[in-house]
Amino acid sequence: MDKKQFLEVFHSQSIKKESQETFTLAQQYASSYPTLLAEKTGNLYILEQGYVPFGAIQKTN
Repeated sequence: MDKKQFLEVFHSQSIKKESQETFTLAQQYASSYPTLLAEKTGNLYILEQGYVPFGAIQKTN
């Protein structure tokens, strides 16, 4: 995709609408910044809110 095509898509009404819907959904879950969410089978789960070092949330086996 060249720059012109990218800008056309980026400024399209469908992308603006989809972005707004995503922001609205995020506001329902994220009361602080940053917030780490996980999606599983259509459900969103809050993993962390606020800054946390990666090592503190990294899954270890």
